[in-house]
Amino acid sequence: MDRMFPEFTGLNGDETVPVPPNVDTGAIRNNLQQWCRLLGIEDMAMRATSINNTVAVLDEGEEPTLRLGVNLWLRGDPISWRGLGALALARRALGGGRVRSLVPVELDLMIAASFEVTKVFNAITADPDARRLRDVANNLGKNLPRRQRRPLLRVCQALSSHHFEPAATARATLTTDLRMALLLSGDVAGVLSAACLLDGFANGNIKQRIVLSRNAQDLCVWMLSDAYLALRKAVS
Repeated sequence: MDRMFPEFTGLNGDETVPVPPNVDTGAIRNNLQQWCRLLGIEDMAMRATSINNTVAVLDEGEEPTLRLGVNLWLRGDPISWRGLGALALARRALGGGRVRSLVPVELDLMIAASFEVTKVFNAITADPDARRLRDVANNLGKNLPRRQRRPLLRVCQALSSHHFEPAATARATLTTDLRMALLLSGDVAGVLSAACLLDGFANGNIKQRIVLSRNAQDLCVWMLSDAYLALRKAVS
């Protein structure tokens, strides 16, 4: 993804724009700085992306930069921005932050391209746009390091008979990312608000939004589980 990310909406550097002028990023900076230090990051800049309104990703480099879809900045508030910042940091902590932030159709495309490159059959290769799949598979084949080809082959062989429901991988990935964001930040209100905003719900109080948001409801159920309590105890 370090070389391929311009292929995907919301990750191309040309789509980076300033944060909307009416947004006060100072309201969330202190929280984000605290969470950054947990990952060995001193600070990060904040920008917007003009194309993909659901992107929440930490661009790494000389100056780590939090990039959120411009609509998330415009429709959200400091509480949900905190949660989205925690989500971007969680994706960085889990590894593969860029690929984890892909929209569902493009994550499915990357999975299909992986099967194409390794020449392992899976029915998912019949679902994406054939021309785009060919282009992405060719690009992946050129950029995939030699040391990663055999591990990718083993993974694809193990999943050859798995039925990938459209968008299901992206939903499962986001579920994991939100859980990690909650563990990393401890910010219940922020991460729940971010989950609602990613589902498209920004109006009303948090209770009203959770009733409408599948992601937020799933997170609430997990927060009441023994697994969550055990993890919180382990990291506190």
